[in-house]
Parts: sequence; C-alpha cells; structure tokens
Amino acid sequence: METNNVEQNPDVPVMNGDVEDQGETDDVNEELPAVDEDVDVTGSVYADGKKLVLDLNERSLRRVPNGALQIEALNSLFLAENQISEIPDGIADLEHLEVLVLSGNKLTCLNANIFSLYRLQELDVSNNDIQDIPNVIGNLQNLRQLLANGNRISTLPNKIGDLDTLNCLLLNENRIREVPADISNLLNLQVLGLERNELDFLSPEVCKLRDLRRLGLSGNHMTNLPRELENLTNLEQLLLDDNEFEFIPVQVFWLPALTELTLSGNRLESIQNEIRNLKNLTVLGLNGNLLQCLPGELCELENLEVLGLENNKLKCIPKSISKLGNLKEIYLGTNCLDSVPEDLFWCSKLEVLSLQKNNISGLPVELENLKSLHSFILSDNKFQVLPDAVGSLCSLQLFSADGNQLQKVPGNFNELLELRQLNLSRNNFVSFPVEICALKCLEVLDLQMNKVETITSEIAALQKLAILRLNNNKIQFFPSELCSLEQLQMADLSNNNIDDVPESMAKMRCLVDLNLSNNVFLQFPKPLIAIPNLETLTFNQAEGHKLLVLPDEIEFSSVKHLVLSHNSLKCLPNTINGMKNLVSLVLDHNELQSIPDIVCEMTRFELIK
Repeated sequence: METNNVEQNPDVPVMNGDVEDQGETDDVNEELPAVDEDVDVTGSVYADGKKLVLDLNERSLRRVPNGALQIEALNSLFLAENQISEIPDGIADLEHLEVLVLSGNKLTCLNANIFSLYRLQELDVSNNDIQDIPNVIGNLQNLRQLLANGNRISTLPNKIGDLDTLNCLLLNENRIREVPADISNLLNLQVLGLERNELDFLSPEVCKLRDLRRLGLSGNHMTNLPRELENLTNLEQLLLDDNEFEFIPVQVFWLPALTELTLSGNRLESIQNEIRNLKNLTVLGLNGNLLQCLPGELCELENLEVLGLENNKLKCIPKSISKLGNLKEIYLGTNCLDSVPEDLFWCSKLEVLSLQKNNISGLPVELENLKSLHSFILSDNKFQVLPDAVGSLCSLQLFSADGNQLQKVPGNFNELLELRQLNLSRNNFVSFPVEICALKCLEVLDLQMNKVETITSEIAALQKLAILRLNNNKIQFFPSELCSLEQLQMADLSNNNIDDVPESMAKMRCLVDLNLSNNVFLQFPKPLIAIPNLETLTFNQAEGHKLLVLPDEIEFSSVKHLVLSHNSLKCLPNTINGMKNLVSLVLDHNELQSIPDIVCEMTRFELIK
C-alpha cells in the first residue's frame, strides 16, 4: 500500500509568515553556495561494463565541476536535475563521451563545443529553456537519440537532416510551427515526438520516413493529415489526441502495421466504416469526442485490447461488441447510457470496465462471465441494488459504486477475496455493510457521505486496511475495534456525532493522519495524545462542539501538523512548547487575543496562524 494515498486536508490554510519573511526565505534559497569547480567527483564515477559513467544527477550543481571535465575516458555524463545555466568549453575535452544528459537544468543555449563530441550517441537536453538548436547539430554523425522535450524551441535547423543515424527525436512541449524539409533525410528514424507544439499541419516530408514506428502529434492544432501519410507502412503508434479533427483522416485507415491509434480530445462525431481495415489495432483512444453511436465495423477489430470511449454522447453499445474477444479494457464513462447489452459481458478477457457517470440502473446476469475483471467502476449511476453477479467477480481488486442509491451490498459480496480498494461513498447506507469485513485483502475503504450510524465490531477483521473514510455519516461511537487495525495509516471520521474515543488509541502505531473535525467532543480527547506516530491531527470544529482548552498533556503528542480551526480557545498551554515534532499549527477562528511568547519562540514552525 502506497502511503501517498493519504490526503492532506484541503481546508488547512498554509501561511509562511509576512511577505517580507517569505522574500528573505527566497533570497536565502537563491544564495545557496554553488559547488566549487574543483569538487572531488571521483566518488560518483563507476564502470558499467566497459563504459565509464559519471552520475551527478540531482546534486544542486550550478556549474559543471571542473573534475568532471578531466576524466578523458568518460563515456557517459549525467547532469540531470541541477541548476546549471551554461556548459563550459571544456566539454570538448571529453572525446570519448557517448551519452550526455543535461535535462532539468537552466540552459538557454547549447555550447557549440558539445557538437564536437563526434562519438556522442545520446543527447538529452529536455526541460530547459533552450530556444533553438544550432545548425552545427549536424556534426554529431553518430547521434542516435536527441531528446529536447519541454523547451522553447520554435524552429528546427535544416542540418538536423544530416543526423542519418538518428532513430529517436523527441521535441514534445515546444513552440514548433513547422518542421524543415530536410527531416526527410532521417531514414533511420523510428520515433518522432512533436506533441504539444503549435503545428497546424504535418509536413509531407515526414511521410518519407518509411521506418517510422511511432509518431506523436497530440496537443497541436491539426484538422487533417497529408495524403502521403499512407506511405508510413511500418507505423505502429499514431498519437493525435487534443487536436481539432472532426473526422479520422482516411489515410489513417491505410496504415497496415498500426497497433495504437489515439484521437481523444477532438471533435469526432462519427467513426467511418473503414476503421475495420486496422486489423492489427490493439489500442484505440476516442475519449472526449462527440460520438453518439459506434459502427458495427469497429467490432471487427479482433485484436483490440484497449478501447477508450469516455466523455462522448453514446446512447448505446453495438451488440456485435461480443466479437472483441481480446478486449481487456473498455472505458465508457460519462456518456448517455441507460443500459449495457449482455453482449459486452461475453468479452471474457475484460480486466477493466468503467461505466461511471451514465444513467445505468441494472446489469445483466452475464456480468458473472468476467472472471478476469480486476477494476470495475460504476460511480454516479442510478443503482439502487447491485446485481448478485458482482459477488462472482473473483479477480476484482478495485470496485467503485459511489454516487448511487445503494443501501446494501449483495450477500455474496464477501466472496470478493482479492478486493483491495472499495468505494461506496455517496450512497444511502444506514448500517455498515458487514459483508465487507470478510474482505481480508482490503486496503482502502471509502464509505463517506452515507447515513451510517454505527461501525460494526467485525471491522477488526480488516487487518490490511490502510485508508478509512467514514466522514459525513451519523456515527456516534468510535469503537475500540478500530484501534486493532494496526496497518491503518489514515482515518477520516469528521462530520459525525462522535463524543469520545477509546483509551486503546495507542495501539494504532501506523496511524499518521486523523481527522475528527465537526464532531461533538466536549473536550479534547486525551487518548489521541498516545497515538505514537501521528503526524497530522485535524480538529476543525466549524460545525461541531468548540474546544475551550487544550490539555497540558498535549506536549507528549507526536503530531507534526495540528489543525484547531473554529474552536473557542482563548489561550494555549505553555506545555505546547514540549511538542518536539510540531512544525505547523493552525488556529484561525478561535478567541485568542495574541500568540503566546512560548509559541513564537518555536522557531521550527513552517506555518502558524
């Protein structure tokens, strides 16, 4: 279970003191000492087979250490994710360099001496501020990969066509409006990335690259493609997302090797019958268009494994969809479906089925055929009852049925023994579904925004549970059985009617994030202080009983981030200075007249209000 699922409270105001103080902090950051040119880099040199590598990634370097330029036999130099703004002329001394990685720095231009490194095979300058690639790029006759994503490049030099060994050219996220005709000389090019640029059209010269396997053109302003596209008979991946296509260019249907075609985020209103020609297609992305129906010919793509149709206007699915015997993932969310044909459930290899945000209220019994299904999403539909067939999905690991009208789960729900994530929030549950407690692999349980009044004692069986959301219910008691969930990392029980917590809270050794806001505590519950590794405690009582005081024992809490907004605190205990881990304290909307000196002296604070 990844701990990054633990959410931060979005209501906590983050403050960094006065503007002047923040400015001082920024100045300090900018004046960090630069690494001396003569720093010893020998500890970062290693052999990779017969190749000599120097790895200086993520070292906060502001310049290339002089020592790096003195290792004449160096084959690979990694300088990614630093703060380097220029490359010294001495780079030319590294005559044996084959790999140079400069991504994630502050380069605005490329030192011409880089282009004297005639053995260079890979050059990565992605994510800098480079505005142009000089014509001397053509000198790198052995270059195989040129990666320049995420810069400010607007034009490409004609000499780029001289790189006849180049097989990968990535220029995504730049400002390129057109590509030079000389690009047609790159006869060994297999991967060309021009995504998220400013292209209105694709030069026919690109279509002379007959060995091209992947062509990325997403995120431009294209409405059509050149007729010559059909010459790319080896093309396997064509990415056209987020353009302005109103139809699929007919040339696409004559690409026999195509396995992946993505056209999400365009303006397609229909799919031509010629789609049947793409016999090798395994991935078809059509999300975010204007499709109202699908042609039966689409169901002739017998090798299709992934089909994205979310966020369209589909009202029905063709019955011939059962022909897609190799389909593993289908995304049908955010459409206008009020039913799903039983034929879909004969696609027995399905692993992911998303039907969220439709108008579906029932599913056919053939659902039970999907024995390989591991992710099933029914969020925001009109289900009042889940079909019993859900309990037959023996491989299910993720199930979301939030935003429906459910009051219970099927009796055989306890047979979903592989289930790890369950979302039943925003329904009409009055009682905690006891069937859930048999799901021994469950790690994430979301039952927020229901009408649950009690938590069953059987919840103690969920020993792998790491995230529990029960906020916005009507729960009155915090059962001691919750404290036996030793793997629990995050629990949100805010907006309930809880007035006390058990003394056994100290057992919750993995709990790092606890939200008890807007409950009916008459005083601060002292057992919380004993939670050994608690980092974030949120006790915002905007709609709950206000705290009048904090106990002196608060000094023994391990909490790092304490949120006490919307209470009635008039003062803070002096013992708060004993909270050794505390770095943030949020006290807005209390009755404090001033911040006590003892708090102001706690210089380790990141934020305070």
